[in-house]
Amino acid sequence: MNPTDIPLMILGVPFHAVDNQQTLDWCLEHVSKGKPGYVATPNLDFVMQAGKDPELYRILIQADLVIADGMPIVWLSKLLGPKLPERVAGSDLVLSLSAGAARKSFSVFNLGGASGVPEKAGAVMTERFPGFKLAGAYSPPKADLLEMNHEEILQKISDASPDILYVAFGAPKQEKWINMHFRNWNVPLALGIGASLDFLAGAQTRAPKWMQKSGTEWIWRLGTNPVRLWKRYTSNFVFLFKSLSRIKRIQRRDLEPCSAHFPPEELANLIQTFTWTPLQIPARAASFIDEISAESFPRNLLLDLSDATWLNSLELGTLLTLGNLAKTNESKVLLTGVAGRLKAWIEMNGLTPLLQFVKEDEDWQAYGVQEIRSHTALSPTYGTLRLIPPAELTVVTLPEWKEKTQQILSRRSEEIKRIELDCAKLTFLDSAGLGYLMRMRKEVHEASLEWAVLQLNGAPLLTIQLARVEKILLSEKLNYN
Repeated sequence: MNPTDIPLMILGVPFHAVDNQQTLDWCLEHVSKGKPGYVATPNLDFVMQAGKDPELYRILIQADLVIADGMPIVWLSKLLGPKLPERVAGSDLVLSLSAGAARKSFSVFNLGGASGVPEKAGAVMTERFPGFKLAGAYSPPKADLLEMNHEEILQKISDASPDILYVAFGAPKQEKWINMHFRNWNVPLALGIGASLDFLAGAQTRAPKWMQKSGTEWIWRLGTNPVRLWKRYTSNFVFLFKSLSRIKRIQRRDLEPCSAHFPPEELANLIQTFTWTPLQIPARAASFIDEISAESFPRNLLLDLSDATWLNSLELGTLLTLGNLAKTNESKVLLTGVAGRLKAWIEMNGLTPLLQFVKEDEDWQAYGVQEIRSHTALSPTYGTLRLIPPAELTVVTLPEWKEKTQQILSRRSEEIKRIELDCAKLTFLDSAGLGYLMRMRKEVHEASLEWAVLQLNGAPLLTIQLARVEKILLSEKLNYN
């Protein structure tokens, strides 16, 4: 594994330790490979939102590259582990990447911004960077994510066939939109770029260079748009203060050691055990991951943290990387011997969806067997059709479940008067899955059938609430007039 691929976890968000030149080189190389991917550019506000939004958090931990678009993130990195090299502002990356694209003869599509902005920004790029190729530009009508005309936008992008796609919908809408579609298009690289097209088109004026470098650009932006930004920046400062206070409380609490627990000998060949070692530099972390990957997956992995008293940002990033590798291989990462202080720190950084703490009375037999993925779609009773989503209803799992449910609904008998969505096993829902549930809800309403959503809670419920559609999706009676 390349050491630079291992992120630093800062307040629950992974950041890759790259400078501006390394970021540009990575992007151009990724475009050359041709495989679709995306770059995320979080700032402090983004980090705050990710702590409240399960879908956004998932998008960030799965991004191909995550750069620190904010000086507070760089300052925080000094306190938590290896220091990030520098701030890599998304607006600066747009300029350097556009210049690099012109040199490499890569084409660019500008998507988003107010009417005329993507075209004007493209004209500025064409004039500024000799050889720049604008594949297309489009400003879709303003709409919520679930109400956008996705097919029309995707067709325009497909017709233009760009190498690089700039998406300027604002965070987190742009990141969620990219995540909904990037797996199914032929665009090698997509970036959510916020207000960058506005800066290029002259619709907004960016702060002077000295403010950008000193970390005071937010003052400039607040002065230019106080009505919209004062609440945001106030909440960011409160979030930062509370986060620093929480870190200090965790660091000061007693270690609260915990004994390690290991599987019986008969399962030793099904659960690979490793002892955790301190990881202070990326090269050592990469070597540790390579060693584990060679011996463990697709078996479940057990890490013994009995000797650990703290985890720096690189070590947290190592756990994140192992968690993602295990998930790809349909395996689990189990942690044992985790002291109370460390457990609180891991939970604060949002890693529990990918890691599992071993309990003293653990049923090891369950960990020795690979999980069987279930996509059960039907559980009928008299007069009722109960649909059961998979554990994660996402853009990845949706096609299979959608095909099954559409077949079942199309063949339902006249005796079926009620459709129930049983969400007892649903643990994660993204915008693609939510969009399909909304369409299903409308079809049920138009067919004059009863509708009920059962046992919905946790992250899926939060995703629905953030999208502000709970009154529609969770209501038994609707009025679409």
